[in-house]
Amino acid sequence: MNKVKEKVLIISEVFYPEIGSGANRITNLVIELKKNGYMVDVVTSEPSYPNKDIYKEDGYRDLEKENDIYTGSNIHRVRTSKVKRTTNFFIRLYIYINFFFKSIFSIIFRRSKYNLVIATIPSPFSGVLGIIAKIRFRCKFILDIRDLWPECIKNVGLFRKNKFLLKIAYVLEKVIFKFTDSIVINSNGFKEYINKNKYKKRVVFIPNGLQVSEIERYEKIRRKTNKHRKFTVIYTGMIGLPQNVTSLVRVARNLRHIEDIEFKIIGTGIQREKVLELIDHYDLKNIRVYNPMPKKKVVEEVAKCHIGLAHLRKDSAFDLVIPGKIIDYMGIGIPIVAGVEGYAAKVINDSESGLVVEPDDYVGLSKAIMKIYNDKKSYEYYSKNGMNYCLNNFCVENNLIKYIDLIERVTRRNDYVKENRDVCMESLHQ
Repeated sequence: MNKVKEKVLIISEVFYPEIGSGANRITNLVIELKKNGYMVDVVTSEPSYPNKDIYKEDGYRDLEKENDIYTGSNIHRVRTSKVKRTTNFFIRLYIYINFFFKSIFSIIFRRSKYNLVIATIPSPFSGVLGIIAKIRFRCKFILDIRDLWPECIKNVGLFRKNKFLLKIAYVLEKVIFKFTDSIVINSNGFKEYINKNKYKKRVVFIPNGLQVSEIERYEKIRRKTNKHRKFTVIYTGMIGLPQNVTSLVRVARNLRHIEDIEFKIIGTGIQREKVLELIDHYDLKNIRVYNPMPKKKVVEEVAKCHIGLAHLRKDSAFDLVIPGKIIDYMGIGIPIVAGVEGYAAKVINDSESGLVVEPDDYVGLSKAIMKIYNDKKSYEYYSKNGMNYCLNNFCVENNLIKYIDLIERVTRRNDYVKENRDVCMESLHQ
């Protein structure tokens, strides 16, 4: 007996082929929903991070994945402002608002009927779009939280000085929470914060992660790839104010007397120029900064290195998050040295995948690097632990099954048959 397929509308500012954990998360969800018989439409923006031109290059596209995404789906891309996306708060706010107003009409005038809408934030305006879609289609609403927006902006100058604006942001957040049928978080650190808002029963923890095939491919790359002749420490991702990558430049300066250690930074962001200026100011020859690369190439570069660096400046707002690069380093199988606190520090310590020091402590970061540099056994120990922890806790396949289970409960479908459960552990045992 053929059953009527249910329709899901996903609202996400980021989506394939954009790089980043947020885009990967939603893209994988779309593919999994379609595999399980759902009809999926997506409202998103044109790929623009770090700039639109890079997506004209072949390395950023996956033809096999595109077939899975586009076949039978309606991907509506909103043409947003040409303003360059950065970590600057006010530019990001402008982009969020621009996406909001240009997406409203796409949602309101849709003729399709939906059983469920999934909206992703950090942008609170995407949450408001979720509310509009819930009312418009009289459907269920799942909010997928990748960042706690008010918490992250409360220490930004304008909001620190103007408590009224901050209060509006918190009120908006509570309104969005109130309209949800379920709230998905990608960091366990968010749970306590949301529980304070009396929505404990709606919260489900589904972290970002890596696919089994990715982890297996990373392992093959790691084994086949010759390490750099020098002991190489790498940082990948955003070079913004939250990451305070200038501290890592000071680490390179602190260790420049050791000729066998070099540093690599791959990424872009508002602090990139400042980082380059510092390198030039200190006349450092042991550190290089590279432009963003396709994920596959980044993995190959990381696999050649000996330590993966992660850093977030000291701020209570960042105690709740875990940078995606930490999960990537685990999956690739290199030890982690991180200047982080809170949930990210807990994951690294619990997994025993590396060493954690205080944020902005470049001396502590230097000592941690030297500890692994001088102890080959610790290198192997952290590498193995990270990979195992990633398989057990950050496996995309298992996380997506959990997501589908949640959707089944929210939409009250009873015909969902769980298949391929625990695929990560089965693959590991094989």
